[in-house]
Amino acid sequence: MPSKELGLIKQNHLLHVLILLVAILVAYLKHEKLPDSDLGKGFLVLEIMEIPETNIGEAYLPLKAKVIHGDFPEIYNKQASVKLYGARNFEPGTVELEGKVRIRNNKVYITASYTDIYNFKPKEKTFRDRLLERVDEKIKDEDTKNLFKTFILGEPKDILSLSLQADFYLTGLVHILVVSGFHVGILAIFLRYLLPGKYGLLVSLGGVSFYALFIVPLNPPVFRASLMVIFVILIKLLNARHDILSILLFSVSLILFVNPELLFSYSLWLSFFATLYIILALKNSPTFTIPALEGIPKLHKSVTYFLISLWISLFAFLGTSPLISTFSYSTLYTVISSSLSSPFFFAFGVYGFLELFTFLNLPTFPLEFLTSIIKFKLQKISKFPFLLNVKSPFALALFVLILNAFFLYFLKGYHKLLALLVYVCFVVLCWYIH
Repeated sequence: MPSKELGLIKQNHLLHVLILLVAILVAYLKHEKLPDSDLGKGFLVLEIMEIPETNIGEAYLPLKAKVIHGDFPEIYNKQASVKLYGARNFEPGTVELEGKVRIRNNKVYITASYTDIYNFKPKEKTFRDRLLERVDEKIKDEDTKNLFKTFILGEPKDILSLSLQADFYLTGLVHILVVSGFHVGILAIFLRYLLPGKYGLLVSLGGVSFYALFIVPLNPPVFRASLMVIFVILIKLLNARHDILSILLFSVSLILFVNPELLFSYSLWLSFFATLYIILALKNSPTFTIPALEGIPKLHKSVTYFLISLWISLFAFLGTSPLISTFSYSTLYTVISSSLSSPFFFAFGVYGFLELFTFLNLPTFPLEFLTSIIKFKLQKISKFPFLLNVKSPFALALFVLILNAFFLYFLKGYHKLLALLVYVCFVVLCWYIH
């Protein structure tokens, strides 16, 4: 690439970094911080957004809701965690009730009894609801059904069996259950090649938009990934050259301008840093050419794919582990387990989307077969967990993430592995602090 063009790209990256910083500042200034307080009991109108599959042994039903109206204007349009006592199940919809409201750490908590409900209006069935009903009707194997709901339709991972949830956590693969760039990317590629040329791009554009808006919950990772794919497709349709790093930075900036509340969303920043580190890891990365295997093309190709997958998994781990360490544990196993398992999740995703667009009219055997392989691999890997249970101050984690991103931007080839040294120093420092 000519040095002049390279210089223009770097200037463009700097511009988008500045735009992102402005977006962060504007979001911070716009974000309304609620003081800790007990607002007492009052009338509330809530939109029930998330309901757990089971609640065994608890005296209440935990719900996720959005405050629509009521006696407390300061919490209108805020997300709230609701404890509904005396209830064992509930439906999505709009509910009017009397509830006690508390605010702690800028989060809204509501406590109410089932007997405090005045009125309930069930949510009208959406296309997504009909899809979920169709999944229940068509897929008989419980693990396959719940994995399909989680991996393809974005249902909470809590619906998986406890043993399968544990295997995902111990192998560090729980992130793959959250619908994000991996899932949207599979869908975009799958649709892109259904038709030739620009027709395939248009199909991909429409399919990704429909998937994000009507099939899965529009959580921050889906929002970010869908925006990026849409921008890439639009640029390709205009026959222009796209720069994926600029698109990532601009997409997150746009999200923060549209919804400042997401500035404090861990899922958005985990998704951002994972994608950022993958992009930077592949920028001027090694070719993984292995001369000793050049005489065996098939083996050489498979080894190359595995090494590239390992490389991507390593840097995705480096981009998320510091942030995860501020509230949970991480595991180095995710580097190996991601590389070994991603082909099976990719195949599950491709066939899952085929099922999705045929409204589950294809045989479910391939999904059941892939689920059995995924379960087997997870069970074997999870027998030897290696958990990194280090607690990090948020400021330190953010500093390390930005420092390593800066290094990765300028380092080339295998020199990018120096980011591992920074991460090791981070872990040692965290252990020393605690």
